[in-house]
Amino acid sequence: MADLKSRYSFLQEIRQCGLVIGLKFDDPLGAVSMCKALYENGIWAMIAGFDYSVLQCKPWLLLDRPVIDDILTRFEEALKICTP
Repeated sequence: MADLKSRYSFLQEIRQCGLVIGLKFDDPLGAVSMCKALYENGIWAMIAGFDYSVLQCKPWLLLDRPVIDDILTRFEEALKICTP
């Protein structure tokens, strides 16, 4: 995620509390757009209920590396859709 943040300036912050990761976008509705883009790329994600600029992610602890790599590839494709 840190690598993606370094390449997409509209990702403001990566937050982590236990197993939940939050990605904060610079757009107040950024997580809403990202949820749609992720869904179109086969990934279901949630918006933080308290802040529509934050996307909640839960790490893929029970998945193997090839599946995680595929998810990260799809995640980046969704980021490209959301690029302002």
